[in-house]
Amino acid sequence: MRKFYSFLLICASIVSFSSLISCDKDDIVGILLNTTNCKKDFYTDESFTYEGLVVSKIFESNREEVLEENEYKVTNVDLSTPGIKVVYVNYLEFSEKYLVSSADVNDKLLGIEISGTYRTKYNEGEIFQTKGLIVEGVYLNKKMEVFDYTLSITRGLKVEDTSIDILYKGYSKTIEIEVKKDNIIWGPIS
Repeated sequence: MRKFYSFLLICASIVSFSSLISCDKDDIVGILLNTTNCKKDFYTDESFTYEGLVVSKIFESNREEVLEENEYKVTNVDLSTPGIKVVYVNYLEFSEKYLVSSADVNDKLLGIEISGTYRTKYNEGEIFQTKGLIVEGVYLNKKMEVFDYTLSITRGLKVEDTSIDILYKGYSKTIEIEVKKDNIIWGPIS
């Protein structure tokens, strides 16, 4: 009888050990998408890419394992019309999605232009004045005045300041300025 129990214990151990070995796909409960480094804003003239997407399989034990790109499938997305698009990512029987947008190529910012009559001569300590400064976003078929630009210098100007950069959505233009010591009287605005 004792040998019979020993035999059962050995069989039970083998069954438990073999179930640990073969649990790789059986205990997967889902997938997780990390789109942090993945492009999500496109224009209608661009091709869809999911470069930077990280897909992980999730196990019952909450363990994560990153999948290789050839282990999962990503649906192609038609960006030719503007709007919000759904991207599906599939692995085995699991599916997750994330959103991308496609904007009209005519709304693509190509740069900025600066015009207007604005002050370029200052006394030390004065703040750069934007009165008369016109900043325009340049698009494929239009120009549009923008107001949410930033200045590279927002403090009181110093004699060594010779220019100020106007910054807007990754583009910049430089305005040359002249700064003199206090109490210098400049002539008419130039």
